[in-house]
Amino acid sequence: MEREKIFFLVSAPSGSGKTTLLKEVIKEVPKLTFTVSYTTRPPRPEEKNGLDYHFISETEFIHREKQNQFVEWTNVHGNLYGTSRDIIENKQYKYNDIVFEVDVEGANKLKKIYPDSVLIFILPPSLEILKERLMGRKTDSLAGIEIRYKRALQEIAHIEEYNYIIINDDINVAKDKIVSIIIAERQKGKRVIKEVKNIFGIKNDEIS
Repeated sequence: MEREKIFFLVSAPSGSGKTTLLKEVIKEVPKLTFTVSYTTRPPRPEEKNGLDYHFISETEFIHREKQNQFVEWTNVHGNLYGTSRDIIENKQYKYNDIVFEVDVEGANKLKKIYPDSVLIFILPPSLEILKERLMGRKTDSLAGIEIRYKRALQEIAHIEEYNYIIINDDINVAKDKIVSIIIAERQKGKRVIKEVKNIFGIKNDEIS
């Protein structure tokens, strides 16, 4: 059944485990594409270029931004992050729904451009666990961890703006919840009504 693609805008504070979680969702749900953002920050030891992020220089990022190659971009802790237009306009993904991993600011920007987007916020089990995860990475200084922690609190304050909230306590349970959201959103009447009318030959003036 053909329909308009759905944009799932997923936000979460740093340390919530959203990237790992979303990769598991992508494995399970057909016709679902995950955007790989561009960033100027250096990769962490376990990260792979083109898989976790597209790691580029600040000069190249600014060049791409001036060429209007990003549908949204933001500055986080002095590093630039951007979502490419390519995956949205790529004919290869014409009938695929798309998952955007974006911060609160990015979600707001995309929601204004694509108002029918579905917003999902992923939370850690507690603030204590969030801080433990940030420290466990061993990629930031204590000052850097504190900055990320404060930003996390600021982002969590926006959860009322989201359609769904998932607490990532058990990755399998959280994955199943997100999969259920995607399946339900795909079957909403407003998304499939046009195709259903075509299948059954229903005209608008025939509905009382």
